[in-house]
Amino acid sequence: MRLSIILPAYNEAENIGLLLGRIDLAIKRFRGTDSKENLEGEIIIVDDSDDNTAEVARRFSEREKPLLPLRIIRGEGKGLSFAVVKGFAHAHFEHILVMDADLQHPPEEIPAILDAVKNKNPDIVILSRFLKSSRRESSLARKIITAVGLKLQKVMLPGLRFSDTTTGFFLAKRSVIPPRLEAKGFKILLEILCRGEYRREKVVELPFDFEKRRGGKSKLGLKQTWEYWLQLVRLSRDNETH
Repeated sequence: MRLSIILPAYNEAENIGLLLGRIDLAIKRFRGTDSKENLEGEIIIVDDSDDNTAEVARRFSEREKPLLPLRIIRGEGKGLSFAVVKGFAHAHFEHILVMDADLQHPPEEIPAILDAVKNKNPDIVILSRFLKSSRRESSLARKIITAVGLKLQKVMLPGLRFSDTTTGFFLAKRSVIPPRLEAKGFKILLEILCRGEYRREKVVELPFDFEKRRGGKSKLGLKQTWEYWLQLVRLSRDNETH
């Protein structure tokens, strides 16, 4: 298996070392369950920070020598989706896992994701906050924004019948990702699901527990919410023309 892990980061100096350590333990646990598993991979941090996130990440890599080599790419300050798309462009491998750098996406789910890849060969794996066995930890404001956004999405994009299309925690094959992504909204998976070349029966949804932020500040605000609603309008119009 060949895996690229993309971590878009913005001022995550408090979190990035712990995150990289937990990713390394998760990868080791996956390899430990199957000694025949040949896992080749990389971790790509797309860094838009104005703190020392990159320096902390480099120090961790030099000190701990994790299984997957680390690369740090400077972002362009154009937002989370743009950072993810830039990560896609630099990723070397077919399976691309995207997760936030703020520890709200638990790396301990990585073995389950890779087991799904190995056993089911999915085009996309969605880590869902809304399956029955999932648990959500978030502020009241985030809960309201998410609930309203999902209701709008069901009206505007009725064909997307997945439990969580706005999660930032997902894996996709490079071959299903559209060659051109607008990256103008906050939710890049939503655009992939609307415009990507994948088989619906090859989308796997797994539950995960959305963890509390341990440090830094949330990136979700009025600007990101507005961008998401504009994204829904654009994708809905595209859907009507196809």
